[in-house]
Amino acid sequence: MSPGRGCKAGETPVMESKGPAVPLHGPLHGFVVCERETGLPVDLVAWQGDQSIMVKGHLIGPADGTSMAACSGPITDWVIEYSASPCIWVCTTEAWYKLASPAA
Repeated sequence: MSPGRGCKAGETPVMESKGPAVPLHGPLHGFVVCERETGLPVDLVAWQGDQSIMVKGHLIGPADGTSMAACSGPITDWVIEYSASPCIWVCTTEAWYKLASPAA
């Protein structure tokens, strides 16, 4: 699979296998939701599906704590998880990403 459009040098697209269910990834730290063509930030709440957007950030390895820059495929939907620790999840055609901490 080739790098996703909008990924820059040093950012590794997260590769998932396609199957009947999409896997869960995250949490994604230092994330920013942006327009895929220009890389300009996008307000996820105001987004109405009229432009191709993606999320960029860093995945932290659970075993060793190493950080890997990552960018998603096009976002197709998003939800708020109402729990003891509320969070936002974004969905792409290949995976769900839990958004942890936004970029400063």
